[in-house]
Amino acid sequence: MASIYDFSRQIKEYCKAKNYTQALEYFKVNKVNFDKQLIASNQYLIGDILSCLRHTNHFDAGFQFLHNYEIKIDEHTPEVILNAYAWLLYDILKTENSTESIDEPEEFTFYI
Repeated sequence: MASIYDFSRQIKEYCKAKNYTQALEYFKVNKVNFDKQLIASNQYLIGDILSCLRHTNHFDAGFQFLHNYEIKIDEHTPEVILNAYAWLLYDILKTENSTESIDEPEEFTFYI
């Protein structure tokens, strides 16, 4: 059996190669080999899974993942997880706003 470090490292490799679906599948198959709390305590693994869910447009699954692993977003949350969470929120807003038609001016002028 692989260690949690090896498990996390393999998911990181899939992420680097932009194989997000494969990373999620690997996580799904192999998470049973680890205690839920051990997974939840690995900030890099949590951040990578959130990123994979974001890149595959599974936004709701990102929130469900945080809930299932009892990851709270607050002032004590590690920066790695906060960054992944912020990108998840950004992509949700970007997707929602892209469905709305907004007329933008052809030329943008910035005044100080």
